[in-house]
Amino acid sequence: MVLTSHISFCLLAVLSVEITGVEFLNMQVSASGSIKQHKLETSLNMSMSAREAFNTNGYTLVSGIFTDSEIETLRTAGDRVIGGLQRRGTHLDVAWPGSWNDDNLLKRGRVYGVHGLHDYDSTFVKLMAHQKLGDTFAEVMDKDAVVFHHMKYHEKPAYVGGAFPMHQDRPYFPYRHDSMVGAFIHLDDADKSNGGLSIVPGSHHKGHIPDVATVGHYVSQTDWPMKDATEVKARAGDVVFFSYLTVHGSYPNFSPSPRRMVFIQAYDADDAPETVVDEGENGRGFMLHGNTLEM
Repeated sequence: MVLTSHISFCLLAVLSVEITGVEFLNMQVSASGSIKQHKLETSLNMSMSAREAFNTNGYTLVSGIFTDSEIETLRTAGDRVIGGLQRRGTHLDVAWPGSWNDDNLLKRGRVYGVHGLHDYDSTFVKLMAHQKLGDTFAEVMDKDAVVFHHMKYHEKPAYVGGAFPMHQDRPYFPYRHDSMVGAFIHLDDADKSNGGLSIVPGSHHKGHIPDVATVGHYVSQTDWPMKDATEVKARAGDVVFFSYLTVHGSYPNFSPSPRRMVFIQAYDADDAPETVVDEGENGRGFMLHGNTLEM
């Protein structure tokens, strides 16, 4: 691999690499702001910048946005929210409903989920204002004015963490220009063994794929089997950015440790809900990057 440009964190688009085989350069931002090389498997064989990788694959993994201390703070706050709500008797199990997996027991696992984390703990209000996160959203989306849509926390408990079927996020909140991008912030190391992400590179180019679910939303598990998707191997602190059109799911967690994450979705300020008013959640409209006064 050949580094063709050297740039600062705020100019990530200039970074490009020459790729051979099944590897491409993944951005890793050090505390000093310099770029380190990190490999992530892909089926592509071409030179691309980080933004081009996202545009081609529908996702990209970025390391170094968060320090170890920041990730530990998010883990602690997430555990605090989950524990507090459980003590109140709040129902938190968000295991995926439907008949998508009737032939095995993976769907019977548990997933604890909370929306609107910033309503419960100020740690997540600070996360919304995290400069490097906002800068990277803007870079990946190639947009200056980036707007917060919602935030959620998922924990797949050890041994019994449920799988999520292959799906697109678009059916839940379709936007006119499909600018919605999610940031999957890993609070633990993750791979296939403990409920990590599974993504179909390039699937966002298909646009909206017909939904086959009678409960919830998911695509045909026969046409889009998880076994044919790409396993995302990530370390705690890594962030996977992906389009809400990208087909993705996640494996069950049979490991002895939980798999926790925070997920933030955001959109271009020029975009709008497709047909109905999308109320989102508290904080929707919060600017993650840029402003709406110079548009």
